[in-house]
Amino acid sequence: MVDYIDLAFFQSYTRTTFDATTSPTSDEVNTLISLSSQEIDELTGRTWNRVNGHVENITPNSKLVLLSKTPVLSITSVVDNNGDAVSYTIKDRDFIELDKQVDIVVTYDYGYDNIPAAIKMLTTLYTLQKVMQGGSASNDNTESIRVGPISIKSSIGLSTIVNLSSDIKKYENRVRRLII
Repeated sequence: MVDYIDLAFFQSYTRTTFDATTSPTSDEVNTLISLSSQEIDELTGRTWNRVNGHVENITPNSKLVLLSKTPVLSITSVVDNNGDAVSYTIKDRDFIELDKQVDIVVTYDYGYDNIPAAIKMLTTLYTLQKVMQGGSASNDNTESIRVGPISIKSSIGLSTIVNLSSDIKKYENRVRRLII
């Protein structure tokens, strides 16, 4: 599992510095980034980074085989159960056509060489939402950020929450279009 943004990206977006003395700490924000990245994988049913060397055992129903992880970037090998090479043709970016129908083991790379901007933005917004939820658990709609002995409280207005929800929905729709 790879995070789709890092702490520096999140800090740049939020114009806030997180470290061991802030609340939330930089470690806590990194955990929220990981949770947000994982949530996107679960919601979309795919990973948005490059995965190399995925091995898949397939018993095909026909000579045309759909590989389970998409998009396929490259195929390293197609062999039968004895380890002998099997001839194939790439039919579409996620399909191969076998010269003969046999059980195969396919090794391939899939995913994305560059994480799409919409995925980075959605990860950022999900993380921001989690940071705000953690900082605004009280009923007075204030957010508190501590830096060392100094505590700064600022009001979280309803418009901020509404805009964040609206932005999240906008980027969720963009991500849906990436899947199609």
